[in-house]
Amino acid sequence: ALWKTIAQEWQQKDHAVVGLYERMCAASHPDAAARTGEKQYEIACFDLLNDALNAHAKTLALFIDNFGELLYNFTGQEMYRLYKILKEGRAITLIAASSIALEALKNDENGFLYALFEKKRLDGLSKAETHALLLELGRNHGKEEVIERLIAAQPGRIESLRILTGGVIRTMVLLFDVLIEAEQRSALTDLDVVL
Repeated sequence: ALWKTIAQEWQQKDHAVVGLYERMCAASHPDAAARTGEKQYEIACFDLLNDALNAHAKTLALFIDNFGELLYNFTGQEMYRLYKILKEGRAITLIAASSIALEALKNDENGFLYALFEKKRLDGLSKAETHALLLELGRNHGKEEVIERLIAAQPGRIESLRILTGGVIRTMVLLFDVLIEAEQRSALTDLDVVL
C-alpha cells in the first residue's frame, strides 16, 4: 500500500508518470494477486515505482511520522525488505520521526534496520524558538495578532505550555488551538485542558 500511495501522490504532481498507480492496481487484480501472492505483489509495485524513478531520473524523499509505531507492525521479513530497499537503492531516502525510542530494535533480530539509520535526538524548543513557532502558526491560521498579544501580555502562560510539552514541536502544534481559544485563560486552565 505504501508504494501505491507514493505513486498516487507522485502522479498528481507530475503528469510524466500518469498511469503508474493504475499499473500497480492492475498488479493487485484478484487474478494477478492469486498468481503472485502478497509478497510478490509488493515486489512488483516497488519495481514499478523504482523503474519510474530511474526512468525519470528522480529521487524520492519519504517523510514518515510515527515511524517507530509503524515498524512495530512490520514482520521480520518486511523489516528486512525495507532494509534492503534503503541500503541498496539510491532513489529513496527516508526521513522519519518517532515519539518512541527505536533502541528496542537494536537488540533483537532486526538490529540490522536500527544500524541503517543515522539517529538524531531533537532537543525541545527554546523560549525564542517557541515564540517563532507560535508566530508562524499564527500567520498560517490568520491568528498572528492573537499570538503577538499573548506573547506580550502572557509570556508566563506560553512558557508554561513550553515546559509542559517539553518543547516538543508536535505537541506544541497540537496545543496551538488550546492557546488561542481563549486569550485570557490562565496557565492552570491550560493545564486542565491539556490533561
